[in-house]
Amino acid sequence: MKGQEQILEARHRGMKPSTMVFVDVGQHTGWQSFLLEQNARMLNDTEPMNPHVCLAPNESARTADWSWCVGLRVQIDGTDPVRVMAAFERIKAAGAERVVATCDDAPWLLMDTEFKEAA
Repeated sequence: MKGQEQILEARHRGMKPSTMVFVDVGQHTGWQSFLLEQNARMLNDTEPMNPHVCLAPNESARTADWSWCVGLRVQIDGTDPVRVMAAFERIKAAGAERVVATCDDAPWLLMDTEFKEAA
């Protein structure tokens, strides 16, 4: 996993991102490289950007360390519904404030921890 380093550094200083943290669990390493390059702009006060964290295609969403996301709002996107759902469950269990997940290859898949089913 890459991209959480700046988030951890900020958390050690008592700060956290005020916007959604985007987590990509896709299989396209070129896209992930582009997203991670955008993190340098996250520290720019005049044009703040949402931080990106990327789980490499060879990493498991089930065994990754998601402890950095406690209390954060996280949006997950990917191309594999199994990986997206695994990341959603693990990030939710880690204590994220809100988790939203979508999947490019499964447009029917939309999960949100703020959605409550009617009784």
